[in-house]
Amino acid sequence: MKILHFFPPHDTAIGEYVSMIEAQQNTLGAEVATCTSVNEAARLLADFSPSIVHIHGGWSVSIALVARLTMGKGVRYVYSPQGQLQPWIIKEKSPKIKKLHMAIYQRWACMHAACLIGMGKMEVTSLGNLKLNRHIETIRNPLFTESISCKEAARQTIAVYQKVLDTNTLELMDNDTIETMSALIKVGICGDKRWIEVSEQQRVGALNYIQWRQVILHAHYHNISDIIEKGARIIGVTMPEIDITTMPTYNKPAQRPDKAIGTDVSGASKMIWLIQQAQEASDNGMLSFCHLTDIAKTIHNERIDEQRLEQLLADRGMTLYAQRLMALLERYTDINEGFMPIKALYDRTAKHMLKPDTLTKCIRL
Repeated sequence: MKILHFFPPHDTAIGEYVSMIEAQQNTLGAEVATCTSVNEAARLLADFSPSIVHIHGGWSVSIALVARLTMGKGVRYVYSPQGQLQPWIIKEKSPKIKKLHMAIYQRWACMHAACLIGMGKMEVTSLGNLKLNRHIETIRNPLFTESISCKEAARQTIAVYQKVLDTNTLELMDNDTIETMSALIKVGICGDKRWIEVSEQQRVGALNYIQWRQVILHAHYHNISDIIEKGARIIGVTMPEIDITTMPTYNKPAQRPDKAIGTDVSGASKMIWLIQQAQEASDNGMLSFCHLTDIAKTIHNERIDEQRLEQLLADRGMTLYAQRLMALLERYTDINEGFMPIKALYDRTAKHMLKPDTLTKCIRL
């Protein structure tokens, strides 16, 4: 894991803490870098390519600037205010100015952090009362208390980083990983590796541990593990053994569509039912890959009267949504346009939906 720490240069106490945690994280096998200026942070984001960024301190516009730079690179950050957002600190000096700072950038930095880290129950309670971020962790400061060692504080901090990196892994996948996962899904649904190119089969075998970890976690929380495992088995690739139960994340398992549909419902009627389920899930921020794979299975396994489907969609005002959904299916389940019962639509809304960070925001995790 590659870790980049940032803190404003004017706070020597925070500098002492960051120096301590950096040294201990190095002993635990992490690659660690530290910076105190926005320009230096921008350089290290490009050259060092950190897995995660840890921002410390408060009441400096540089915090928000580095946070924005980090997000712009597709990297997540955690934020430790180091006690700077306690209510008495906010009121202590120039309350009007601090309220202005809070409104302009301090609030933004808290809201967009993957999680906040407090150094005790009191700080964690104060951060919770701000209601800016629901992901808050407690890691005590060994420079202020003997109840935790420096090494243990570093170990707990790395564990929080890993928890962040194991959450919503679709956002962190590179394009190659997404395309390879789509090929796995296609083979898992179709039951035959000949549905994908030999080069795609080879890419499955070339996935590294981090890529497999992202795919396996994503599949688990979207209830499609059986499809991924079947795809790998048919292609002849051995997946790494990863115990999901020992890996804490901020995810919550997605729910499969309600299975109340009758067994006699098939073809166009079944497609309408599944698309309605997906649309309702989208409206509630709960669309998941299990919705997409259920539709993909129906397309592959059943005969669908395309004209009747088009008419049913038009009657229900669902045509646009269904066409955009086909775009998602093509991207994430590798279904070719020629097999789709309706044409995929790649308008501005669909292209926005196709972005991994947008799709995961449609899923309540």
